[in-house]
Amino acid sequence: ILSTQLGRDDLQFVEKDYDHMEYFLADRDYDGTACPTRAELTDILSAKASIVSYTLEGPATVSPDGQRAVALVDIAYVGSNGQMTELTGLPIRLIREDVWKVSFQSLDTMFPGY
Repeated sequence: ILSTQLGRDDLQFVEKDYDHMEYFLADRDYDGTACPTRAELTDILSAKASIVSYTLEGPATVSPDGQRAVALVDIAYVGSNGQMTELTGLPIRLIREDVWKVSFQSLDTMFPGY
């Protein structure tokens, strides 16, 4: 039996660091949809709120083939209006591509209303 545990270092995708973002974003989503290009990604994410903190809630649930996982995170972010929002137990889908990477759909849906 193999088990995989994801730590906080695996969730560095939440920073608005466009130079490193691509490394933490899966090339394809769960449904096979390609990730946006670097230019598209920058446009999409620059309009999003800024994450100020996150916490991984316990271990991730890993698929039997070890290639996909779901982790729950608590995040706090600040919107363009300066208002702090906190979300708890937010499911984030991860895909194994040498390292664990977040699916674009999960990243995009972290910011309801943006």
